[in-house]
Amino acid sequence: MHAHNALLVCILVSLSLNGYATRDEARIEDRTLENSCDDVVVIGKIDNGKYQHVSNPDDLIGHGWFDATISVRKVVRGPRLPKVIPVRYFAHTYMREDREFMFVLNRTENGILVIRTGQTTALRPTLSTPCE
Repeated sequence: MHAHNALLVCILVSLSLNGYATRDEARIEDRTLENSCDDVVVIGKIDNGKYQHVSNPDDLIGHGWFDATISVRKVVRGPRLPKVIPVRYFAHTYMREDREFMFVLNRTENGILVIRTGQTTALRPTLSTPCE
């Protein structure tokens, strides 16, 4: 098997195992969001904004930075936030706007909130790191 075929098989297997679990099938690993105690964690819906492509000749499917806003329903961890917050995330396509998610956010040195990870609340996500 050629190297690029093996890579494609790995990607497809990974997507089939992790990306399409239903609530009943979701394993604890699929529901657990990696986080640190410095992260901000919110529940809300995203509104996607502009996309800025990042050119990388080795990138098979293409990725870029998205500007977006999150309508915050609840702050799970972190400081009080406005009801709508600006965020950025790095991905190959837009995030769904029709579902509520739990988002783990990290603040950059210049104060920008970046989405580290997230999961639809229908899967009842949990956090990996308990913090006081």
